[in-house]
Amino acid sequence: MELKYLIFWAVFLGGIPVGIFLCTVFRSAIHWTAVLLVWATAVPESAGINFFSREFYRASTRGLEVSLVDLCALVMCAAIFTQPARYKIRWIPPLTIPYGVYILIALASWSLVGPAFGVPDGMGAPPYDRFEVGLYPLFEISKVIRGCFVYWVMVNYLQEKGAVRALVVGFAVTAFYMALVSLTDRYLFGVHRVQATLGHANSLATYMAMTGTVMFSFALGSSRWLISGLFTFLTGLAGGSVILTISRGGLMALALGLYAVWSALYRRFFNIKNTVIVVLSLGAGLVVLGMASDTLRTRFVDEQDAGADLEYRRLYNEEGRLMARDHLLGVGMGNFSAWSWNRYAELVDPELPPGTPAHNIWYLTAGELGIPGLLALIWIWARFYAITLPFLWGKGVDLLTVLAVAAVAATLVCHFQSLLQLGYRQTPMYFMIRVLMAVAVAAYLDQRKEA
Repeated sequence: MELKYLIFWAVFLGGIPVGIFLCTVFRSAIHWTAVLLVWATAVPESAGINFFSREFYRASTRGLEVSLVDLCALVMCAAIFTQPARYKIRWIPPLTIPYGVYILIALASWSLVGPAFGVPDGMGAPPYDRFEVGLYPLFEISKVIRGCFVYWVMVNYLQEKGAVRALVVGFAVTAFYMALVSLTDRYLFGVHRVQATLGHANSLATYMAMTGTVMFSFALGSSRWLISGLFTFLTGLAGGSVILTISRGGLMALALGLYAVWSALYRRFFNIKNTVIVVLSLGAGLVVLGMASDTLRTRFVDEQDAGADLEYRRLYNEEGRLMARDHLLGVGMGNFSAWSWNRYAELVDPELPPGTPAHNIWYLTAGELGIPGLLALIWIWARFYAITLPFLWGKGVDLLTVLAVAAVAATLVCHFQSLLQLGYRQTPMYFMIRVLMAVAVAAYLDQRKEA
């Protein structure tokens, strides 16, 4: 057995019982576990392991993943069940039914994928000789189920002020850690487009745009100059990390998130402190962008043709449309790349390099799960925003409401990026967004209870 599997089983069999014991004996232990869970979303490679790994296949999930996020969620779940006086179980929180339908459609689609097939002649040579279309969907479906479990645990965990404060600490620690890694990569190791721990610059841009949006919420929502200053500093670090990725979409997504937070919270916390923060932040942002203007201009104007970039992404989306046309329940989650090689890249354009999944989450879902799967995904997000968007124009000023504003704004950031990037389905963003969705839903449930 490989060393990584020995380490995993040692942590799984030894760490979970110890974690459950600590959370049962020490009241604050579950909060530190929550902090660890949030941070673990940022380190999928070093804090996770893949079973049946297919690392060379073009998909967002390339094995049956198990990570520190899952282990923390298991510990927290056990702690919640063993403390009934502290946690009232929310058995079926909002979004349970839409997600259940989504998973059933994914399983039905998987049941129809058929046997594995070889790489077509004349299509190039990927580092494998056949596509295991019955296996790839299990990678994605298992991640969806794991994400639902994390969501359920966090919705049940967020029933006390200590839990809310723990998540704020978790987001802050994660923002600082990722910014530190980004700055180290750029200025110590000379990496041009930093990617930190996430494997791709665009993934880091999305993740840090979401994190920066959360940090800015607490810069405005805190009543203390020192705390607001700290979160303003962390917002700046997150924004700087996005700039270091040289991602046009990441910069626009961050701007969207910051604007959403400003429009929601500045009027609620209108004071001299926040006016100073906004003015200084705008000034500092313009200065940094000015200093980086040569690099950004080279990347966005000289090296990259935006029109051509959008055109080839449109062709990948067209593949998804054709897959949905030809397959009622799609080709199976995770099978987009295989079917691109097998048929659809050549069908769309003989010159189109095969194998790249659609970067738009909606076309990707349509291709892999058909129109029923697309409608299920729309149902999930329509229901989520129906109950959580009111936080953006409400009047609440408590800590959980501020965190809910941050969460909703950060999900908008991820959705913006998921129109042109593989943001939503990438593991770090996927689990971060599950935590954020749980925050907003927990705030909604808390409001209903008070009403």
